[in-house]
Amino acid sequence: MTIGDNYTIIFKANNIVAEEVSELSIKDRLAGLCYGFRYGKQYIIQDPLTGSLDRKLLEQGFLDELLLIARRYERDLTFLLLDIDNFKGINDRFGHVVADNILRQVSRALQSILRKSDFVIRYGGDEFLLVLPETDQEGAQTLMTTRLVDALRTFVEPRLGVSIGLSYGIAALEEDSSAQALIEKADQELYQQKKAKQTNLRRVNGE
Repeated sequence: MTIGDNYTIIFKANNIVAEEVSELSIKDRLAGLCYGFRYGKQYIIQDPLTGSLDRKLLEQGFLDELLLIARRYERDLTFLLLDIDNFKGINDRFGHVVADNILRQVSRALQSILRKSDFVIRYGGDEFLLVLPETDQEGAQTLMTTRLVDALRTFVEPRLGVSIGLSYGIAALEEDSSAQALIEKADQELYQQKKAKQTNLRRVNGE
């Protein structure tokens, strides 16, 4: 896995190796330096099911470091929290094997559309947190409404025969925002979007 043009990240059981191969520009410090994550003092953990990063990474101060770098160099940084619509229903109908496969395929779809400097973290259950350096709110919105729709159609739906819907919330870096505050803001937007979908569905069904 490569993060930025200047670091090669090699995943092993509980460590990370970062090899510098050229001088860093300021942009690289956010996109690339972003994580040879403190040069091996801490390590990146993969979620064993999906291959995304594990949320345990957040306990190491990963997001706080990203916010610090973004503010220092006055760069955009956006969090995008998403989950799979009616995932419990899919699990109940098709079983754990199909549900787990959907999680893997969604993770692959997400990784297929992101840059080397972006991060996909399995936040919990069927939730994924996208961490997008050098991306503003509009850019994150475009990512969801265009590229991800196409990626899901290619990666997920033909292979599984299951229609996949996603809900999401976006939070862009603000002057005094903590990482937790941004996640909570994105989570609230996610909740409102899911609530609106449920309301529209009840209207369609005449409830």
